[in-house]
Formats: sequence, structure tokens, C-alpha cells
Amino acid sequence: MRYYVEMLSRVALAVLIVAPCAGYSSDYWVEPLEATKRAKVTIESDAVYTEFRMPAWAPGDYQIFAYGKQIKAIRFSKDGEAAAHVVTPDVNLWQIPNGADRVEYVVGESAGNFSPNLRVAPGEFFVNGGGVLGWFVGDERNPQKLIAKLYSTGPAVCSLPTVPVEDGWAAFQAIDYDELIDSPLVVGRDVKVFEYDVLGVPHKIAAYGNGPFGDLSGWEGVTKPVVEEAVKLYGDIPYKQFIFFCEFGRRPFGGLEHKNSTRLGLWSKNPQQAAGLAAHEYVHTYNVKRVRSKVLGPFDYSKQADTGALWWLEGVTDYYASVFRYRAGMTTKENLLNGFARSHVSLMRNPARFKVTADESSMRVWESRGSNGFGGLSYYQKGHLAGVCLDLAIRIGSDGKSSLDDVMRQLYEECKDGPGFEEGRIRELCVQFGGDTLGPIYDRCIHSAEELPLDELLHKAGYMREKGVISVDPDASLKAAKIGANWPNLTLSSTKTAADRN
Repeated sequence: MRYYVEMLSRVALAVLIVAPCAGYSSDYWVEPLEATKRAKVTIESDAVYTEFRMPAWAPGDYQIFAYGKQIKAIRFSKDGEAAAHVVTPDVNLWQIPNGADRVEYVVGESAGNFSPNLRVAPGEFFVNGGGVLGWFVGDERNPQKLIAKLYSTGPAVCSLPTVPVEDGWAAFQAIDYDELIDSPLVVGRDVKVFEYDVLGVPHKIAAYGNGPFGDLSGWEGVTKPVVEEAVKLYGDIPYKQFIFFCEFGRRPFGGLEHKNSTRLGLWSKNPQQAAGLAAHEYVHTYNVKRVRSKVLGPFDYSKQADTGALWWLEGVTDYYASVFRYRAGMTTKENLLNGFARSHVSLMRNPARFKVTADESSMRVWESRGSNGFGGLSYYQKGHLAGVCLDLAIRIGSDGKSSLDDVMRQLYEECKDGPGFEEGRIRELCVQFGGDTLGPIYDRCIHSAEELPLDELLHKAGYMREKGVISVDPDASLKAAKIGANWPNLTLSSTKTAADRN
């Protein structure tokens, strides 16, 4: 009940902000068409609009897909009467000169790089809104309701709160269009759900795909410790429930983050083999979905969202996925360091590191396919190692009093209830917590195509790297050894600046 009151408060605030559309909302009805592996979508609105759009891309997948290409048999109406529409040069845009309050269309199966948008299988369907659900232009900041056709048996699983609806359907309430299409849904006769709590908040494993799924309790062991470590860093749980959508045995493998859930494409039913992936995608609920560049919410789905910070949003997320697993006792210090070393050896073999910066790989990802980077340089890999360097550098610069944890926590406090960060904010906070030496180190890691200063920083933290292996330096000073021994343990500074510490 508390969530419902909070939701109404947020909606009331949105209504004040978007007064021209105040009080209106839309219902999205989704019904699978198993014979053709498509879905029928019907959108009914309380208001009349003259434009309808499909997204050109979906959050978390930085590539233009033009999902309007998947739409067939589209029909508009107003007050129960057919409304003519105009075909435009933009495949994602339809114009309705006299307006419409209802649209009906058929959408085909599609997928991004990391997740299906629509999957229709016998007795089961999965919806990721970006490639399935369009919107009436002008309605996107208003409440939206997702209504899905049920099978005779089996659940409908979605992270949105449920609301009443007629028999044979399940309904879920979204605050606005952004939340609607960022809240995947699976409905199926054989969908299996396992649930556990963290601080009283439910976390669910929703298994579907190629069954049988067996005992799902093992997934608690590879997800719950990461959740608990994230709470220690960020200080709260920012959702009312979280869902790990575990799709077994179907491509694309890998994962796609959502604000209160994630879809994991799993090649194995062994939880241990997916522990790293599950950790990475969970960290995104903080870093990307709350800590984000300003262009990454509220979204403009009609064009690409340029940001030079994907190295942070993806690569540093990967760093923290490793760190959280270590802090939780899920892996050893030796394994953690070996992982960093292997990543660095791989980067050293890539000549693109001398041509493309982490910032450029992020900003120009839209010019490449695969949502992995630009010019042959992965912002996942370069960002992961930049996270290692920045964490070490802040610990060294602050004599172990601060770390990258402080930067992440401060970004979260600044972004969680408001707009995202400006592109230069990460650098400012690194300097704030690590001192003036962090500016040049940051620039070398992010804005330069020079080699990363990993070896220099490892040495100052009591480590050495030889033959691709990171190990303790027996000749390290006491100061360096102490810093290295505490890395990457949690540090949350009570002070804000280098001047305060002095």
C-alpha cells in the first residue's frame, strides 16, 4: 500500500509538470499470436493525439534498430471510428491528421544485441517494450498500463505493481512510458518463480525457456550476496521488488539491464556459470539505471543518445561486479587479480588502444554494430581496467581513506532522484576524493590513447605484474602494502575533499 501511495505522489508531480496532457493515460493490451510468432498490440488512450511513434532504439542497447519496421496492419481510430494516417519517410513515425485515441497493430519477433524484444513460443511469450510498444507523441510522461493475455495456467511476471483487470488478463501500472518499456514481462504455462528477501524486499528468479528448470534455490546463492554488497555501498534498495528473468537455452545469450529487473540469456542451468553475468546486470540497477548520463533518462527514443561515459556505465559496472563478488566471499583475491591481469593482457594485444580513447569508444558506439564500442576498442574492457586504475589511484592519493566507492556513492546520491550527471562530473569527484594527482591519471585513462598506468599504480599499492600475473610485491613499502591489502575493500569517506582530509 505504501508503494501505491508513493506512486500516486510521483504521478501527481508529473501531472503538474506536463500540464497540457494532465490527467490522461493509456492502456496497452498485448496478446500473443502463436501461429505466426507475432503479437497483437492495442493501445487505448484517454486523449486524442496526432502522431504515433515506435522507438528507434532501446535503453541499454546503443544501436539504431528502427523498430517501426516490425509493425504490420496498423489501424488508428477516434471515438470508435476509423482514423486515416499518413505514411512518413521516418519508418518509426505515423501521422494522424484528424487525431486518434486508439491504435491497433501486429508486431513481429525481434531482438537487440542482448535480449529479445518479443519472443512467442508455445505456451509462453516474453515482451521487452522497446521493440514492441509504441507511444502517442505527447502521452509519454503520463501513466501507462500494461495488460497481458494470460494462459489458462501459469503466471504473468513483471516488476511493475499489479492492478485489477478483467478475467483472463494480467495488468501492471507504469508511471510513464519510460517505465513501461523498461519493465519486461513474461507469461507462460511453465514459468517458474523462486523468491527470497533482502531487507524485506522481494527478489525473484523467473525461469522460462527450455525447461525443466529444476531447483532454483541455487540462484539465490549467486545473486543475493551481490545484492547485499550493493546495499552496503549505496545505502539503500531503490525498488519495491527486483526480478531476474532467466531465459534458459535461447539466444541471444548475455543480459540486458532494466531499472527493477534484468533479462539473462543463459546457456547453462548451473548458477555458478552465470554468477559474473548476473552480478554485472544487477549492478546496473544502480549504475546506469540510477547513476547515468543526463541523456539516458528521460529518453528521446527517436534518435541516438550520445554519451562519452559508457566506459563508466558498462566497464566500471563490470569492475564492481567482480569487486562485489570478492567482498561477498564468492571469489578469492587471487582470482580477482588474475581476472584483472587477463583483461589487461587482452587489451595489450589490441592495437586499437593506441587509436581510440575510452571516451571516443563510448561516444561513437552508434557508428558500430554490437553495442560494444567503436573502432575496435571495447568500452567494457577499457572501462573495466580504468575502474581498476581509478580505484587504486584514489586509494593511493588519499592514503587509503577514500576509493572509487566514494565516487560511486556520491554520484548515486546526486542522480537517484533527479537528472543524470554531466559528462565531467566523474572526473571532478575522482579529484575530490583522491586529490589533484587524479586529474592527469583520469585524463590518461579516459581521454588519451596512451597505455594505462596500471603497473605504476600497482607498484604504489604494493603489487607487481609479471608475465601477466598480479602478485604482492615483497619489496613494497609498509604504506604501499597497507593500501594494497585493503584494496578493494569498502571505503566510504566521512569527508568530501582532499582539503577536508588535511
